[in-house]
Amino acid sequence: MRSPERLALCVDDGDVSYAELARLGRTIAGWLIAASGGRAERIGVLAGRSLGAYAGVVGACWAGGTYVPLSLAWPDDRLIATLRLTQLDALIIDAEAAGRLSPDLCAACPKAILVADAPNAGTAADGLRHLGSLSDRPDLAPVRRDDAHIAYIIFTSGTTGAPKGVQIRLGAITAHLAEIQAVYGFTADERISLAPDLTFDPSILNMFMAWNAGASLHVVPRDHLIAPIDFIQDHALTVWNSTPATIGVLLRLGALAEGALPSLRISIFGGDTLTLEAARAWARAAPASVVDNLYGPTEATIECLHQRLTDPPVVTPGRGSLALGLPYPGVEVAIVDEALSLLPPGETGELAISGRQLAAGYLDQPALTAARFPLIDGVRWYLTGDKAWRDADGRVHHLGRLDDQVKVRGHRVELGDVESHVRAVCGTQQAAAVAWPVGDGSATGIVAFVAGLAGDLDPSTDTIRAAVALRVPPYMAPQSIRRLGRLPMTAHGKVDRRALIALLDAGA
Repeated sequence: MRSPERLALCVDDGDVSYAELARLGRTIAGWLIAASGGRAERIGVLAGRSLGAYAGVVGACWAGGTYVPLSLAWPDDRLIATLRLTQLDALIIDAEAAGRLSPDLCAACPKAILVADAPNAGTAADGLRHLGSLSDRPDLAPVRRDDAHIAYIIFTSGTTGAPKGVQIRLGAITAHLAEIQAVYGFTADERISLAPDLTFDPSILNMFMAWNAGASLHVVPRDHLIAPIDFIQDHALTVWNSTPATIGVLLRLGALAEGALPSLRISIFGGDTLTLEAARAWARAAPASVVDNLYGPTEATIECLHQRLTDPPVVTPGRGSLALGLPYPGVEVAIVDEALSLLPPGETGELAISGRQLAAGYLDQPALTAARFPLIDGVRWYLTGDKAWRDADGRVHHLGRLDDQVKVRGHRVELGDVESHVRAVCGTQQAAAVAWPVGDGSATGIVAFVAGLAGDLDPSTDTIRAAVALRVPPYMAPQSIRRLGRLPMTAHGKVDRRALIALLDAGA
């Protein structure tokens, strides 16, 4: 350890040096190895945005285990199902999780449970250990694993709602970290944000790109996630990484003033569409920063394509959004048709990804793994489910999800296409469209939702609908426009279309 006194982690619990984080990791690792009979395998981390959460990840890695992040926001039924599926050897929790453990949850938990903070936290679990009761293991070196080792298993609902445990090899994440470092050149002086929860895989990128560089990681408190301007300023962050939804909210609040974020030098957005308007607004607020659009499914290890905001910008025609861009070294991309034939530039199909970042597959789902990771001409690919095309320069342009293509009165409609027109008409980044109501495989219409109308532009819903109708064929025109204070978001910062449909079904 070159600089043990340097700040490694800034979290609500306080500032933690590299020496202290290493001590906590060693201590947890020693307990994990002892509690699992000498070889820690799968280690669950059920925690919020606490020191215990991040120390737990370090400890699981130090012990050479596979860590499995679990969310306190999940309902009990999902937590119990996931605990039973993963068959954990041990579980690391924090005080918030300790208060959450019901008898039913405890019955599904492994016998070895460690509370990694707050030694007085109450819980229904028997035999609970607290980190404060453990002794440091200064002689315990990190357990070495090869590239084939499963570093983590992260659960994603995907588009079907059925949780899938994505298994990521150590070689995949180390390759991606090397690629990211080559692009950005992080130094030990960086002050890097951590906005996502542990169950959203960009958290892995943020944690380890910071610690690999000897930089400091700054956990954004939950009450600053929606509007993080003050947090970025107070911590003089140099690197910001979040979903584009953050920009939309700040624009709606009028909080993204020109020059407001002078400390940033790198701004990374991913997980959803980054519009040109939003990217430029952030660039004005952070004039010393590059603004990059990153794309990557969990199954291809966090991020695998990148596109920088340039002048002139590289924009997807007709969408007003930045292209997904070019793949990182070691990643191959292709566009395939339904027969899995490779398509030439300019033709639209499904985006497929190959290379060293591919996941090992889905936990205990061999049929799904085979279907989503097929061999094409002897090469293993992942089928993303995203509709895309490549331009003559090899850049990928995103056209939405294949499962966002719906039938409306017999016509095929891309919901992302409708949303781009609604955004253009309203001057807001917050727009979403759903097909509703649906019966017999086809919808009778489209309903659009808007939030955060900008400045003096405050048109009526009838005016918006009429303006959109002038831009699209009749079957694509929303039958109604609904205005909301804010669009519902998933825990990962994406628009929650299921929640919008539930509002409609409930007659809201």
